[in-house]
Formats: sequence, C-alpha cells, structure tokens
Amino acid sequence: MKKTIFLLSLILIFQSCSSDENPKTDDNNSTFHFPSWLLGNWKDETKVIGFKLTTDDIVVLQAGTIELSLKSQIEAIKKSNGTADIIENNTDSSYEAKILLNGGQQTVNYKFVKISSNKIVWKSEVIDTELTKQ
Repeated sequence: MKKTIFLLSLILIFQSCSSDENPKTDDNNSTFHFPSWLLGNWKDETKVIGFKLTTDDIVVLQAGTIELSLKSQIEAIKKSNGTADIIENNTDSSYEAKILLNGGQQTVNYKFVKISSNKIVWKSEVIDTELTKQ
C-alpha cells in the first residue's frame, strides 16, 4: 500500500497542474532555501518513503535504493531550454516549495510541517506522511 502511495506521489511530482493562472516568479529563483530544522534525512516508519534535504536540493528516497534529485531535474530542464522557478513559503514550523516548470505549465508542490526536532509531516496531494529524522 505504501509503495503504491509513493509511486502515485512520484507521478504527481511530474504531472501536477497549476491552479494559479498568473504566478509571480523571479527568473533567478531556481534554488531551494530550506530552514535549518528541515535539513537532513527523513524517512517514514517503514523506511519506504523518505527525503534527503540538503542546503540546495530535495532528494526523494524510495526503499533506500532509489534517489531522485530535484536539483538535477531542474538543471536538466534548463539545459533543454525549459524554465523552472521555485516559490518558497517558510515559517518557524512549516516549509512549502512550489516548483513552476516551463512558465507554470506544470507544478510540483512540497510541503513539510514540523512536529518536533526529529518529526515532520510531508503533506502531499495524496496523503499526509509522518517522517522521522534519521
């Protein structure tokens, strides 16, 4: 069940459509700026779903063997003359990134909410998943 949910989440990553008609972006805003409490490796209780959050990348982890770097994907899109802009909303207890691809034709959303220093909730469009810092 968790694998199915994770796979659906990956599909949403690449095929989500924006509901914003005129999002405002900065052409140079193509890197992540995470709060310090969010940095590190985070996994669900089954270790099937996880994230590695560095100072400038979201790496999606699956079953400890597959790593999908959003920074690498954004760079690949730009190399093929596409665009990618990141709009961030950061508070003391939550972080949200909206990645607008090719002028907002597609969007990818990530939202993390802090529960404690070693627990967060990843709020995907499909399900909320509690993650523990590794």
